Amino acid sequence: EVMSQPQSVLWTLHCFRCVTDALAASIPSLLAEHALPGVTHSAASLIEPSDPTISDEVGMLLHARNVAREHATAALCSLALGVCEEALRLTAEYTKSRKQFGAAIATFQAVGQRQADAYIDTEAIRLSSWQAAWRLSEGLPAADAVAVAKYWASLAGQRVLHTAVHQHGGMGVDRDYPLHRYFLYAKQLELALGGTSFQLRSIGRLLAEGAI
Repeated sequence: EVMSQPQSVLWTLHCFRCVTDALAASIPSLLAEHALPGVTHSAASLIEPSDPTISDEVGMLLHARNVAREHATAALCSLALGVCEEALRLTAEYTKSRKQFGAAIATFQAVGQRQADAYIDTEAIRLSSWQAAWRLSEGLPAADAVAVAKYWASLAGQRVLHTAVHQHGGMGVDRDYPLHRYFLYAKQLELALGGTSFQLRSIGRLLAEGAI
């Protein structure tokens, strides 16, 4: 196995597959509904514009691309939630058993404060990713919700995992301990979603356009 598989991560992977399956099934019906001239689709080639100069076709393709991107992004944000949840759980369990100066380090104020911040970050990812997923599932405009979810998954995800690794000490980077896999997973998701500066610019653009 590439990584241990807690229930939360398995659930988000299942959701990702359901979303992509639903999206693949919805595009043919979208094409049939619009019935644009010069457009054919088949199992071998879903979209095949026979006349690239038709502007309606271009608009439809751009819409399909945006729909696919929003659904995939929401799924990645939900996956980031599962990664952070499990990293936070591992950290809580470890700090309860790791002792310094005759006491579990979980009882130290600084340790508790950082775990509290990590919990708040994880809940921010949960709230924003669920909001994005709900709006998409209801067929509502979701560009703003997806942009906010991307921002929190990218920013808060790496903060949660850095806290987890830090509080584990050397165990956090030991390849025999599962946490390093979650750290790498969070880093991969951060790079896939884009940096926080990019996300803030996207949200700022939506604000300027009056979309939020």
